[in-house]
Amino acid sequence: MASVITTTFDDPAIEEKDVYNRFGNVCYKGIPFTGSILTDEESISYRDGFAEGLYELKDRQGRIIRKEHFLRGQRIKGEHFYSSGKLKYRYESENYQRWNWQGNLVSECKDGLRKEYFSNGALKMEAPSETETDRAFKFYNRNSKLICTRQNSHLPGKHAAPEYIWEEGELTGHYMDLLCFDNPELRDDIDYMEVEKHRMHIIWLWIEHLSNKAPLKYRTILQNLRQHLESTVRQKVGDIIRVKELTL
Repeated sequence: MASVITTTFDDPAIEEKDVYNRFGNVCYKGIPFTGSILTDEESISYRDGFAEGLYELKDRQGRIIRKEHFLRGQRIKGEHFYSSGKLKYRYESENYQRWNWQGNLVSECKDGLRKEYFSNGALKMEAPSETETDRAFKFYNRNSKLICTRQNSHLPGKHAAPEYIWEEGELTGHYMDLLCFDNPELRDDIDYMEVEKHRMHIIWLWIEHLSNKAPLKYRTILQNLRQHLESTVRQKVGDIIRVKELTL
């Protein structure tokens, strides 16, 4: 039976067999680790080399920013917090919820159905579960008006490009706002960033769609976007103008 000890990850006797996962396959002097890791910033127990029970992570000021529950080295549920103590993220199994700094719900997934919300509470995106056959993604503006439906093809043996159904009126009136990053306090959240990048990619696809369908409108939009608040948007417009050798 392995001895029960308390140590730190800096202990040279601690060996992490998987450098990408410190919560599984951990040994102490070559024996599967049973004991506790305890530092000023984190604490977790192990049984036979696998994380077991409550994991706590604190910031440098000693405030708890993460609590997660492990079973045999696998995360089963947890909560992340802002430095203010407000709840930032909660998950259990495949279900999750995410909040912004003000405490407003901005993301959720329940039974495979995903929804994203703007900081004002308006619905931003709906994504179906993997079991739904139509696989339609729907995107909205801050007024809860539909701006785009992305329909994926699920024909047997086919990998067709998705079809986009644009709501021209709503997009035309809101593209400047829609290209603003929502909830900037979540820029360090990788999952949230991916969703925001996907949403903005949809807007850029629509703008590019106009280059052939409505070239005058396309040029007008690019001209307007040169004054956008986001530097990344202004940079992208500059790249488009340079690559296409446009004169606005």
